[in-house]
Amino acid sequence: MPLLSLIIITKNEEAHIAACLESVRGLADEIILVDSRSTDKTLEIASKYKAKIFTRDFDSFTSQKAYALAQARGEWVLNLDADEELSPALREEIKNTLKDAAHDAFLLPISNFF
Repeated sequence: MPLLSLIIITKNEEAHIAACLESVRGLADEIILVDSRSTDKTLEIASKYKAKIFTRDFDSFTSQKAYALAQARGEWVLNLDADEELSPALREEIKNTLKDAAHDAFLLPISNFF
């Protein structure tokens, strides 16, 4: 199965990051986290999930995400925000899709909960 890299950008996301990372546990082969100098426990929590942590001053969402992508070594890359989580069903669908080499991309359905 091809490698899957998860990329996330953060700044003070201690309230969300654990749930995000827990939702991809065992699915992502590597976690790339680009942090904009958090002052809370974001990095402490992320390190428990073996995230590769990079610190970079924030200049724009686009450049932060591009920097994170450049650090990823997986053939597949999953781009999540720190307050996003995979449902168990989506997690299984991604796992099954990665087994099938016929796909070049995967469109994720999004559900917002307020």
